[in-house]
Amino acid sequence: MKKKWIFRLFLIIALIAMAGCIEEDKNDDDNENTPVVYYPKEFWGEWVAIEPLRFEITSAGTVLHSVYIDAGTAIYITSKDIRSQWIRFYYTYNVPSVKLEKISDRVIKLEFTYNYDNKERKRSVFLFPLRTATEYFTGNVVSFESDPRLSFTANRSVSGLGGIQMILTNLNDEAQAYTITTDENGDYSTSSTIPNEEYEVKIINKNGDDYKIPVTSPDSGGDIGTVTATHGLNFKVSADATSRIQGINQKDLYSGSPFDVRLNINNVGTQTATAAT
Repeated sequence: MKKKWIFRLFLIIALIAMAGCIEEDKNDDDNENTPVVYYPKEFWGEWVAIEPLRFEITSAGTVLHSVYIDAGTAIYITSKDIRSQWIRFYYTYNVPSVKLEKISDRVIKLEFTYNYDNKERKRSVFLFPLRTATEYFTGNVVSFESDPRLSFTANRSVSGLGGIQMILTNLNDEAQAYTITTDENGDYSTSSTIPNEEYEVKIINKNGDDYKIPVTSPDSGGDIGTVTATHGLNFKVSADATSRIQGINQKDLYSGSPFDVRLNINNVGTQTATAAT
């Protein structure tokens, strides 16, 4: 009987020590403990769960990690991480490995592998694409000025800047950067972009100076309009539908049904605008 009590006491002490070690490993950034994995372009973008997936990984009564995914939960995948407020890795101990697998052109599988009771466990959920890096948009680059620092020629009249290189970067994932060259009229077309995503267009001149202009990608095949490479005040104007019909496909905007349009004016130039003009 005495040996049993000694064993129980030893077990309790061991569990308390393990809980203490786990607490020390806790990180305030919930998903900071996610292993660094690089995911290919076919997975980039926003996906939604087709079915629910809910589980917890615990130790000594402490929740180490949790996944609470419902059908319709949005999951955003970049080149190096998977973002969702419903996927939480709280500790560095027993962190699940995460794997993505392409099932078809429209379905991927998100799989978690972890150890529980000294056994390997696998839990998975299927995802459907919502906004992925399989689309494109078009645009045009012009200048209103003749600038000797630029690597192209332009005059004071509006002219397309042909044959210039631009770098298009996804502001949510800098690994998603593409070099684009405009045609003779300043027109360009992208590839592998995510709809309704914030990008930066950077135009670099021969001296290394650059114009950085933020743009929001439209639905696939949409046109973002004109990007102006000009020193000083430089206003970017774009139009979109109001919240009354947000989410509608761009081609449906020409169906004949009335809708409201909102103009967005943003100064992306090198000079601060002191008043409305």
